Amino acid sequence: MRESLYYFVITTIIVIVGIIYIQSFWKLTLSEWIHQNAYQIIFEEGYFLPIPIQKQKYQIYTKYGYNIMKKQRIVFAGLAYNLGKKKTNKLVKRLRYLGSFWKDYRVIIYTEDSTDGTFQFLKNLIGHDFRWILLPHNINKIGLPRLVRLAKLRNTYLRELHRLSIRKDEHKYNYDVVAIIDCDLAGPFSNDGIANSISHFNQNSYDVLFANGLYSQIGTFYFPHLGWTYYDIMPVVLIDQIRNTDGTYQNKRNRLDLVMKRGESPFPVISAFGGIGLYRGSIFKKGKYQYIPNKKVCEHITLHEQLYRDKYKLGINPSLIALSGIQGGI
Repeated sequence: MRESLYYFVITTIIVIVGIIYIQSFWKLTLSEWIHQNAYQIIFEEGYFLPIPIQKQKYQIYTKYGYNIMKKQRIVFAGLAYNLGKKKTNKLVKRLRYLGSFWKDYRVIIYTEDSTDGTFQFLKNLIGHDFRWILLPHNINKIGLPRLVRLAKLRNTYLRELHRLSIRKDEHKYNYDVVAIIDCDLAGPFSNDGIANSISHFNQNSYDVLFANGLYSQIGTFYFPHLGWTYYDIMPVVLIDQIRNTDGTYQNKRNRLDLVMKRGESPFPVISAFGGIGLYRGSIFKKGKYQYIPNKKVCEHITLHEQLYRDKYKLGINPSLIALSGIQGGI
């Protein structure tokens, strides 16, 4: 008995050390290391199947969403900082793939002041593709707290979004949907999940739908609902949470509170993100990211609160899956 316990303890220590080594040296979670194919350009939809009781409804909504996408225009927008050559290449291929399902698409990337050549990597990859807009660094970030900095950076691409729709030249672009994305996400976004969400825009009057962002150190796709948690908990505010006068919220949630399965219906929230948020294009004619001095309030929450007060319907779609893996740092 004592010998068995000894071997169990030693094995556990070896596994923990191995996980730490893989994460710190290879910049991978164990899940990424085991299932490297799942973290490439295209999301493998078969890894996360809809729950049987909702399968038919899920398929109908998803098919309808793809038909809508063929008639609409989208803009992908996000921040990119020190992605490195490999991850930058993934990002460009991933967005070109996703954009191909729409009538037309644009991409707005703000690269900040990356020190690893991310801006030049992007520039080389996109060439003269007019659909891609790279915004140069123009914000002094020195000394700014992280959330203040992020709010300022995100407002940069919001201004470009607005400018796109009011231009007077051939580059004017009227968009139907805006996808705010985490450019440094290790894994892909579910394209079926995007189509399913667009269907919910039309069928259930949602104006914004956020991802079911999944993170796992040890999760395996052989048991797709085991060992996975909602990775982006900071922007999440559920309907029943009470707002304090200083802008923070009571009864904050943790990752295990948000366990969702593909095929389940979207549910309303005040705020979330999860790696990708889909917004009706008309939303960005007003509203901006803000920051609350000396408070750890996520910049996403400040924008989403404005939308919620203006009676827009925001929710999380369990079918819109994004695999986070190890993120870069913005």
